[in-house]
Formats: sequence, C-alpha cells, structure tokens
Amino acid sequence: GQPYWTLEQTFGVSYIHNGFDLSATLLYDFYTTNRYSGVADGHGLYLDLRATKKFGHVEIGPVGYLAVQTTRDTGGNPLEFIATRGAVNSCEPEPFDIYNYCVRAAKAGVGAKIGYDFAGGELALIATQSVLHHGQGGSDGWRVWTQFTYKLYSDNAK
Repeated sequence: GQPYWTLEQTFGVSYIHNGFDLSATLLYDFYTTNRYSGVADGHGLYLDLRATKKFGHVEIGPVGYLAVQTTRDTGGNPLEFIATRGAVNSCEPEPFDIYNYCVRAAKAGVGAKIGYDFAGGELALIATQSVLHHGQGGSDGWRVWTQFTYKLYSDNAK
C-alpha cells in the first residue's frame, strides 16, 4: 500500500418493497499526504445507484455509478522523489498553469444487474458501460463483474 490514509464517509439509503430495490450509496473520501511523494490526492465523491425488481428468485434492473474528484491533487516533493524513485511526482503548477498529471478525474457508467437468490444468499452478474471518462487511470469501456452476498445471521423466524 501507499504511505497515506483514506478517511471515508458513507451514506446509503434504500427503498425495498414488493420486490423493488431502489438504492443509492454515497461515499466521500479524504486523503492524507503521501509521505514519499508529498502529494495529497484530491477528495473523491462516489455514487452507486440501483433500481432492481425481483421476479421469484431472479432480480434484474439498471445500475449506475459516478466517481468525481472534487478537489485537485496538491503538493509534491519532486527533488526527494527523484532521488528515491527516479521520477518527478508533483502537483504544483508548471509554467502557464499546466498541472503535471494532477487533473480532477471523473468517470461514470450505466448498465444492468441480474441476480439469483438461493437459500440465504445471492449471486449476481453486473455489467456497466462507461459514459464519462476523464483523467482517470484504467480503461474506458465495459466493466463486468460478479457479486456474491450471503446472510450470516437473521433474527427472523421463518
């Protein structure tokens, strides 16, 4: 891991009724300064949305996400970083107010979820397509993943 801390605030809300699941999860990240490079990453806002409906054991519906860097990366200690890592890593402005790879990143995507409920758990397949991709490492395009959830405890006697 990197030599810095992330402090994450989380808020989630769901409406679950008659097989519908309308959910939103909001996260906000604060980052401390990296002690090697002197760079403090910009704060990040993350939003996940879901609007699914269950039909028997099958759940299906649209999903979406948004990730936005709300503040610019700051700092940098290029001389020490060059001495120890052999590369410049600074977010201080260069001439003409150009920032050295320290842009405010943003990405968003929309897609679908299909899941299957079984005794105490759910296995789901989720796929999203990028609709916004700016200043973010990684790839633009489709993302496909699986999700497995299992209820460890329930006080409902059925």
